[in-house]
Amino acid sequence: MSFKRLLLAIGFPISVFGAESGPYNEVFDATGAPRPGYSQILPHYEKLSAEDKKRFARDTLKDFRGDNALDPLPRILTESELALLRRGVEQRGTAIRLFLQDYFAGNRSTVETLIPRIVLDRIVDRSQDAAWVGQVDPARIAFPYGPDIIRDPQGAWRVIEDNPGFIGGPGDLIHARETLMRRMPAYRQALQPVNEPEQFYRELVERYRELTNPPDGRIVLYSTPPYPDREDRRIKRIFSELDVDIVGPSTQKRLIVDQAGVWVRDGAGTRRAGFVILNGEHAFVDPSHPAAYERTLVEEARSHLSEEGQSARAKAALSRALAVDPATGKRNPEAIRQALRLSEVSNSLPYYKKVAAKGLNAAILSGKVATNYSPGLDFIGDKEFYVYVDSLVRHYLKDEPILRNIPTQRFGIPDSTGKILADQALLEKVFADPKRYVIKAVDGRGGDAVWVGAKIPAEKFESAKPLILAEPERFIVQEYTPLSIAGDKIVDLRMISAVDSRGVIVSKTPWARALPLDGDGKVNLSSSGREMTVLIVQDPETGCPSLFSGISR
Repeated sequence: MSFKRLLLAIGFPISVFGAESGPYNEVFDATGAPRPGYSQILPHYEKLSAEDKKRFARDTLKDFRGDNALDPLPRILTESELALLRRGVEQRGTAIRLFLQDYFAGNRSTVETLIPRIVLDRIVDRSQDAAWVGQVDPARIAFPYGPDIIRDPQGAWRVIEDNPGFIGGPGDLIHARETLMRRMPAYRQALQPVNEPEQFYRELVERYRELTNPPDGRIVLYSTPPYPDREDRRIKRIFSELDVDIVGPSTQKRLIVDQAGVWVRDGAGTRRAGFVILNGEHAFVDPSHPAAYERTLVEEARSHLSEEGQSARAKAALSRALAVDPATGKRNPEAIRQALRLSEVSNSLPYYKKVAAKGLNAAILSGKVATNYSPGLDFIGDKEFYVYVDSLVRHYLKDEPILRNIPTQRFGIPDSTGKILADQALLEKVFADPKRYVIKAVDGRGGDAVWVGAKIPAEKFESAKPLILAEPERFIVQEYTPLSIAGDKIVDLRMISAVDSRGVIVSKTPWARALPLDGDGKVNLSSSGREMTVLIVQDPETGCPSLFSGISR
């Protein structure tokens, strides 16, 4: 036992160690006693040497085929903690779906009371979702959902980001548990978690069978490049074991779309598809649809703008083509296509056309086949949209949010003409005291364009200022909230979920990440991060566990 925990055990006040203002400790409570579940595994975890932990990281990186390394310390939650998280995600997902129903039904008066029109229009444009407006059936809206959640220093759960659509984590829930228990067999004998990761996938397939159109149609997992990592293979294996047809560029089965519907074809014949699980983005699974094709063009043009080897002439042409016409509020896809022809790096649009199922997006929109992922709603993952979600919960559900946002301000403010200018007073306040703030680009993904003032050098934080001045509407700022810690790492959770017309299904096994305390403050696997296995244990019975139970130092 450490000296600190010995003092705590004999009654020294926790304030001696400054814990009131520090991060929440997921492993030990304020008295230094292990929280539920940890007392059983800490004796085994604490036997690991530094070399043992390095070896564990190397071995689990191989287990994950190079995607992620696993942390040897799991994240442990009680059933009551999980229940609260699941209720909060159900509440949040429901409110977002109801908003989307109003938005796609054209209920502008309701929508504009919740999010100002000028704000919503720019959010939708940033995600290239404007072209889908008027085509999505409000009654059939569905989307995968994975909000990222932290625990603040006071122990309250906070949502830091809403992730819809094609997100990371769903394929790892089973694999992470199996890998941890195989590599740390002592945990299996010491702890009996009550959650089963497999249950989530079974519930999903049961729901999809209820929504299948036509009712006797096959459920299909349709997966196309670009794949972020090998999680795609794990997802395919999981669903194939649940009698789901797996279709993609490397499979013998093909997805065929015609006037009658969507079909699965292989050597054994052709069968009607009734539900398509999309494991990819609409722009890539079927770029033949005009709205999807425009997004593919935009993504391609933006990527070429950042590539080396492009001439000034090509970059200028791409920049002009990407500009939104102020008169129509839209881009010209043909202008982007012509600008891409000037690019010194050949575009990959023909590749996407080869692997895609032509007509699939149109079939989904017309109701010829059901899906888990409606087109046109990726904008709900924009960090400026996030600002309004608490108010959506209050409006639609007439209740207070169970999982609240972190208080957030925008750098962009409109002048009398509607032009967005930088809030100079806010800029001065933030850059005068960087350690108190976190700056984020509203359209950043995967930890991109995030500056955590308390974790990075002042000059690096300062580098965000000219970017904000150039495009103030693209940036938000939040007060720095220390993430909770587990061992020597900061941690977060992602609650893997599915939202559709029948409700919200939330996995009883969260996905989790960890990052070294001395990192840049972003919990991102590409930044020296580790994936964590999440185990759920029963709530402790009345009475306090012994401080010394099963613990050694």
